[in-house]
Amino acid sequence: MRCKGFGVAGGLLLIQTEKGGNQMTKQHFITLADRLKDAREPWCHCEPFTQQQIEYLALFCQTQNPRFNRQRWLDYIAGVAGPNGGKRV
Repeated sequence: MRCKGFGVAGGLLLIQTEKGGNQMTKQHFITLADRLKDAREPWCHCEPFTQQQIEYLALFCQTQNPRFNRQRWLDYIAGVAGPNGGKRV
């Protein structure tokens, strides 16, 4: 699912998908987490996100989809779990 556009309402970023909804999907959350993880890599040449910034993004994600699993997402970013929540081997 591709993003068609976005806007800001009440201080929250709203993302409109091709299907016309404003709800982010699991694929969106995984992609966002992957970019946050990439920022920690030396080849990225950018400042890594702080834990406070990541926590703030997690709050945003919760507003986008009621099925969003905050702890699973944070564990994935931390490298403790895989994208589906399973333990990293």
